[in-house]
Amino acid sequence: MDKKVLVLFLLAASSVCGIISLSFLKQPPVFTYIVVGLGQSVIILISVTIGFYRARTFTMKSAIGRSLALVSLGMLFWMLGNLAWMYYNVAAQIEVPYPSMADVFYLGMIPFATAGLFLLLRNLKTRFDAGTVLKIAIIPVAVFLLTYWLFVQSKLSEDVPTLTKILNVAYPSGDIIFMSFALVILTLIGGGRLFRPFAIICLGFILQAVADLAFSWTISAGTYYTGSPVDTIYVMAFFTVGLGMYYTSDAMKVEAKSRPRGT
Repeated sequence: MDKKVLVLFLLAASSVCGIISLSFLKQPPVFTYIVVGLGQSVIILISVTIGFYRARTFTMKSAIGRSLALVSLGMLFWMLGNLAWMYYNVAAQIEVPYPSMADVFYLGMIPFATAGLFLLLRNLKTRFDAGTVLKIAIIPVAVFLLTYWLFVQSKLSEDVPTLTKILNVAYPSGDIIFMSFALVILTLIGGGRLFRPFAIICLGFILQAVADLAFSWTISAGTYYTGSPVDTIYVMAFFTVGLGMYYTSDAMKVEAKSRPRGT
């Protein structure tokens, strides 16, 4: 295993172990907030650094370079959301308001990461015949219907302020986009050097969507707590996306340029 990958893996494993141990160790709430917030933020920062470094490898003139940069920028917004969340809990020591500045940054991830995943999709060597178009259409529709039934429908009927209701729908909508793009890419991706990094990045975004939906579910049920398994899934998601971006390489540039775009 490459030393850089090993360092990233060990940091992610340490963060997960630290978060899990909070369930067994009686610690002050502030300590828990610091472990969870910093654990996620450190992994995100490393993954973002890897992403921007790899984007420079491909240059911003290429679709893959722009894709990695946009995904990294989206994750950077999520990290800023974490830091804002830590400010409320650790520095101000108040209950995080909803909506808050943290939500502004968290939601900022959606447009950038979505654009990045779209550019990944454009790099696939795929002929967009009727069967492919049907496959691309079915997956988002199926994901939307399932997510709407499980998460969005109940949020629309809640008696809450309009802005809160918008955010309650915006979060699962972002998850729908992530899961749809990721699943479409996984179903269309072929072999070659692009397979492993693209597949790992997509897996990371699926984990991100799962963590986000699990967070929404447990919050609604009143069972979420800082340091819960949901937080470990977030760490695993950011680690996985960073790992996928790391596995992009100089050798992939030749293959990426040789792949025709679907029309």
